[in-house]
Amino acid sequence: MLMQRYAWIAGLFILLVNKAGFSAPVSVELFGLVTGVDDRAGVLEGAIGVNDEIFGIYTYDSQTLDSEPSNSIGSYIYDSGPFGINLEIGGLEFASDSINLDFLIEVRNDYYQKDGFLLISSNNRPLSNGTEVSQIMWQLAGDDSSIFASDSLIAPVPLSDWESNDFRIMCGRTSIRGIITEAYIVPEPASVVMILSGSLLIGLRRERKQTEKDDRIGV
Repeated sequence: MLMQRYAWIAGLFILLVNKAGFSAPVSVELFGLVTGVDDRAGVLEGAIGVNDEIFGIYTYDSQTLDSEPSNSIGSYIYDSGPFGINLEIGGLEFASDSINLDFLIEVRNDYYQKDGFLLISSNNRPLSNGTEVSQIMWQLAGDDSSIFASDSLIAPVPLSDWESNDFRIMCGRTSIRGIITEAYIVPEPASVVMILSGSLLIGLRRERKQTEKDDRIGV
């Protein structure tokens, strides 16, 4: 039943995407691990701990114009459309607010002789318990300027090229820190469907985990 519901959602959004005619959406699937949690306020309710898996996807339009005139910094801003980031950690969902989108990707090429990549989602949906998610951020820094050929919008793969890899989520004073260990570009047209349906991948992943759990206990 759950699979049928997600399939129906996917089909609906494929239709919407085709009608909207989005030009060149690209999605990148992310996998990582939590390296630290500071939740003295208890808003995460113990759901997330060190070494928990990070799983998700972000989507951008490869034809978005650079809003930064510098030849060393490419700034790509999204305030509407099927773009943003959607993640699952410890059974909690962290996602850009598609209704009030504030999503930035910044590409740095030969900026003070170094390359860099920055992704920030500043307007996000609250957690299921109402906790506000103030920021989702992923930043990469290289030790030289050999990674990117320009400041054009591009996915930062392979990750082995980068010297530092910093992933963070802020929920007020609560912080989740991590590292993204794998990133893969998702073939079209699946990418737009994934980000538009929001919980499609996460829901399927949860269902698969529950099925495996039920099989282990003989349900």
